[in-house]
Amino acid sequence: MRIIINADDFGREDSRNTAINYSMINGYCSQASIMVNMNDFTDEAVKLSKDNGYQDKVCLHLNLTLGKPLSKKITGTSLCDKNGFFKFNCVNEVLKTLKHNMRLKDILAIREECEAQIKKYLDYGFKQKHIDSHNWIHLHLPVWIALHPLLKKYKFRSIRPIRPNLMKTGRKKLRIYYNIMNFIFKLSKYHVNNYSSNCEEFIDCNKSDNDVYEIFTHPKIVNGILLDCSDSYKGNAYKEMNEVYNELLKYGTILRYDCFK
Repeated sequence: MRIIINADDFGREDSRNTAINYSMINGYCSQASIMVNMNDFTDEAVKLSKDNGYQDKVCLHLNLTLGKPLSKKITGTSLCDKNGFFKFNCVNEVLKTLKHNMRLKDILAIREECEAQIKKYLDYGFKQKHIDSHNWIHLHLPVWIALHPLLKKYKFRSIRPIRPNLMKTGRKKLRIYYNIMNFIFKLSKYHVNNYSSNCEEFIDCNKSDNDVYEIFTHPKIVNGILLDCSDSYKGNAYKEMNEVYNELLKYGTILRYDCFK
């Protein structure tokens, strides 16, 4: 069994950057995904990755739900508030977003922002060519329609699959939709792993020795302790990062996406 441990939200804020940097340096995570629209915090994360020699282990964390966009047209869509900032936790408004962003001009606006973030990621010198997203925004059909041709244009190799438990607790009405999107992802020419979740959900799932599993973490230092602050369908699943790593190491080899070059 092969396992990827990813640190989400690199570049979100100073405290996250410190925690993720420590996790990468000490091997608790095998890669990180960066938010490129968070201004000084993004620049700080880029510098940390370069100074500490893991720039080749950083992928793109597409962000359409937090902070300020890099482009202008998207501020006219329902993804942004009246002040031109992204709405946080937009993933909880899937049906609303689908309804209001299926117009061609909205899809083109989303594509413009996605491309701006991809270009900035590449301009920083990152070459991982793997993409995931904040709040799972790439699961939205208009976002996928906007993003898909860009992945081909910029030669991305892989994309994060749908988290199985998004199709369970609290989202039963969207289960069919998520299954359809998962099927669409599988039909794409990009590498898509069979599974992606946090550590706690991974431990509970049915496993196969032949599969690759991505485990996403959200490193954060709380009261001097390095924690994985990932929520679970079971509720609060916070664990120390060294516990997460040691637990996952029991199941297989830790690797990262560039093994699929």
